[in-house]
Amino acid sequence: SKICRKYSLKFIPDFRDAWSQWVITPYATYFHYLLTLYYEKKILKQAYKIITATPQLKSDFLGVHSDIKNDKFKVILNSISSEIKPFSSPGVKKNKFVVGYVGSFYYNPDSHSLIYSNWWQKKPYQWLQYIPRKENWFYRSPYFFFSIMKVLFEQYPSLQEKIFFHYVGNVADWLIEMVSNFNLEKNVVFLGFKPKDQVRMFIEECDAMLATSIKVESGRDYCIAGKTFDYLAAGKAIIAVVNDGDQRDVLVKSGISIVLDPDQEVESAETFLGLIENRVILKPNYKFINSLVSKKNTRLLANVIN
Repeated sequence: SKICRKYSLKFIPDFRDAWSQWVITPYATYFHYLLTLYYEKKILKQAYKIITATPQLKSDFLGVHSDIKNDKFKVILNSISSEIKPFSSPGVKKNKFVVGYVGSFYYNPDSHSLIYSNWWQKKPYQWLQYIPRKENWFYRSPYFFFSIMKVLFEQYPSLQEKIFFHYVGNVADWLIEMVSNFNLEKNVVFLGFKPKDQVRMFIEECDAMLATSIKVESGRDYCIAGKTFDYLAAGKAIIAVVNDGDQRDVLVKSGISIVLDPDQEVESAETFLGLIENRVILKPNYKFINSLVSKKNTRLLANVIN
């Protein structure tokens, strides 16, 4: 922004997150929050136009910076950069149903504990920590999907020989412990880190892909995971264990997702079973999915710059 002021250039920032409202861990103090808020507002005021990655992110900015004009913002979603493949309907055609997941869950038990602990439960140097709102990143973990799997296996024991969860990515200790707590060692397969070309092959081999989302207390989720666009491009059914927000909105519009309420595991287990048994029919909304391709989003960006 300093360079833009010096040479009288128009400045267009592209925000993936709201700096001040992103609460993956607490601020050290309320002062640190105010300082971030100050620099955030400074950037927004200097900007000619402001690009945000999701509609809710725009709303979050307007919620804390009411003096910034609404028409200054332009929402441009992340995009699909590869060819969109025809949708392949899932179901136990073979004697196995594999749900896949690629990449990080962005959940950290220590940070989560700091957000949800009272000040007197913390160490003295943490007593002044501050959070502008509570974002529950535990919901980004596979915990609630594992809970749904457990309910399903309790009601239909034979499915334990058919339904599996395969994970590509670095395996954290908390994830291993979570699998053990649900007694899912035989149903969860850790495949480790894989290069991009092998990841594409992995997605193609899965019957469905898992999507999760954070839970913003008294608000809506503002994140759409980058992997969501890879799943949409692959033409795979998406098991969406998500909360209210932009991730859920995109998945519902796609037509190839079933939404499972993470806080209602019994009802969600029955919905999941309906997909497996081909009683839940998914119909891809190609008009919407095609609107997410890179070329169209790049045109939106070009229009802002022009």
